[in-house]
Amino acid sequence: MPPMVIWKATPGQKLGYLHPYVAEVSENGWMTTKLLVEWTKLLPNVPHGKRGLIVLDVFAAHRCDESVKRLKSLNYEVVFIPGGCTSKLQVHDVYINKTFKTEMTKWHADLRAKQGSADPVSRDAIGKQVGTINDDKNIRALLLRGRAARQRKKKHTASGLLQTKQWALLHT
Repeated sequence: MPPMVIWKATPGQKLGYLHPYVAEVSENGWMTTKLLVEWTKLLPNVPHGKRGLIVLDVFAAHRCDESVKRLKSLNYEVVFIPGGCTSKLQVHDVYINKTFKTEMTKWHADLRAKQGSADPVSRDAIGKQVGTINDDKNIRALLLRGRAARQRKKKHTASGLLQTKQWALLHT
């Protein structure tokens, strides 16, 4: 399933399918109910008599009646993650979106530094990078790097907490 990239642009400005991702626009660059319904057209078909599962956060466009009805009409059960729990329960956000956004931010900063200017990076260049990162072998490598980074952060946080507790014990 190709990723959907939502560009901040004037509504009605249709960018269409730009291989290898789907490009849409919204006034603020965020998901809307209309865009969510478009996104459902990319979902894999659920075989007759079976049910699929969609896990979403409680963002307004996700939980509106139109979105839920559309997903249920495609034989998907919709489960909503309570606010504040996304980082614990929505695996896609934690392992793919976060890693993907980190990689894109790094690429963008490196490219701007290489350009030596504050000129904006073209949508075409960004689109090509989205395709490169989304390539199967690259996404696997990204996931492994993201996992390793989270493990290092966890270890560092635990180490810092332990040091803080030790410091507190010594100084009480």
